[in-house]
Amino acid sequence: MIRALLDTNVLVSALLTSKGAPAGLLRAWLNGTFELVTSERMLEELRGVLERPKFRSYVADADIREFVDVLRTRAIVTPDLDERAGVREDPEDDHVIALASREAAVLVSGDDQMLGFRVPGLAILNPRAFLEVLSD
Repeated sequence: MIRALLDTNVLVSALLTSKGAPAGLLRAWLNGTFELVTSERMLEELRGVLERPKFRSYVADADIREFVDVLRTRAIVTPDLDERAGVREDPEDDHVIALASREAAVLVSGDDQMLGFRVPGLAILNPRAFLEVLSD
């Protein structure tokens, strides 16, 4: 089974709308099509992003808690890393790449910069491309 790490932007999109590739990936994961990898640091980042004022009209506190709890209990939550991948200046993005490189075969992101990186042994795909991989 494919192990994938979904970047925070993909998870936010999946929660905010039931349409589109990110929501399709969330459903595929919940149906057991792939294994989702995350970490406590990533879950806290997700919570922080969803609690920003610009998302407050789209998602309630209870929904944020429930979403993060589902991820925490059903995903593979790996230990956070102290090391960096050394490919991004942004420490959070670099942490995501390092974690995905260690724990997953695929990193799924909607970040154009991240999608442009090449990391040996790691496929970096946008949500639609990963959905296509899963349907093959």
